[in-house]
Amino acid sequence: MTIFFLRRLLTLAATLIGASLIIFLVLDALPGNAAQMLMGADASADAVRARTRIIAGCAAIASA
Repeated sequence: MTIFFLRRLLTLAATLIGASLIIFLVLDALPGNAAQMLMGADASADAVRARTRIIAGCAAIASA
């Protein structure tokens, strides 16, 4: 029974790592900027930069 749980635990870890890797690679391969896509093509560069910081969670660091 212990071997069963160890095998299931290893399968769980491998699945989580594999899914995380695939999702990261797909999102990294997509062109463009998430902020640019949200704001549209006519958004100013400053507005896109500010939205990028907000999305990345750096707004508190940038304003400090």
